[in-house]
Amino acid sequence: MANIEADIRQLESLSNKDKNLGDVFYLNYCQAFYNIQTHHLPEALNYLQQAESINRQCQHSYFFLMIEYLYACYYTESKEYTKALNIFDTILSHTQTAGSYKSLLILQERAQLLALMGKYEEACQAYESLNTLKDSLDATNYIRQINTLHALYQIDKNELDNLNRQKIILYWSWLTISCIVIKALEEAYRMLTAKDHPVDRISVLSQLISVTKEKKDNQRLLKYIQEQENILYKHIAENPFLKEEFTDAYLFNELFYSYYYLNINAPEQAYPHLIKFKEY
Repeated sequence: MANIEADIRQLESLSNKDKNLGDVFYLNYCQAFYNIQTHHLPEALNYLQQAESINRQCQHSYFFLMIEYLYACYYTESKEYTKALNIFDTILSHTQTAGSYKSLLILQERAQLLALMGKYEEACQAYESLNTLKDSLDATNYIRQINTLHALYQIDKNELDNLNRQKIILYWSWLTISCIVIKALEEAYRMLTAKDHPVDRISVLSQLISVTKEKKDNQRLLKYIQEQENILYKHIAENPFLKEEFTDAYLFNELFYSYYYLNINAPEQAYPHLIKFKEY
């Protein structure tokens, strides 16, 4: 938390120098997100309202959905569940598409909210719909989504290298969104059980590995790499005829082990994983 507070103070000093509305919006948004996570709800509401006021001047639909999501989180934390539910429905009306993972995450939070409200029958129906949608996301669709996300990140990264002030804005945008994505993915993985198909569990873990690697969160990165490795070896031990089908997953794991050890300045430990990667 101390690092986040220091980063927010740095963004605040930059925003004070350049009164760009986009900079000020992201500052208030980050402050609101941080205060919701630390359960400082009055402060969170104040920053949310300031961000909302700025967006009335900018009129960005993207900012609107970001604000709506944080309002839903705020109302959930303050136990105003009906308001949170209505907001999730509003977000879904803007984002829902067939097979959309973004919609899947919002639907999942909506189902959890119904359970908190005591609407267990509706919650069960929502979870059944979630499982149906989740099952429709096969391995090919998953890989396509990962490649798309990686390409989008590379485009953002190139823009960050070429622009100065815009670099700061995009960095904070990416940081905020990645925090939300990690939280949502961790919740999705928590809900999966050992009985769920290994492909589903590997799918969520692979996304967590990719996001935590880009954030340089080495502790979480190692945790998810090891969990994915255990799932892979157990599944192949039980189904040895499927080993060739999971070659890409093994390659993915060895490559990210290498990234992890290079990130912690341990190249001698990265080397064996690079050798395994080459052997595959």
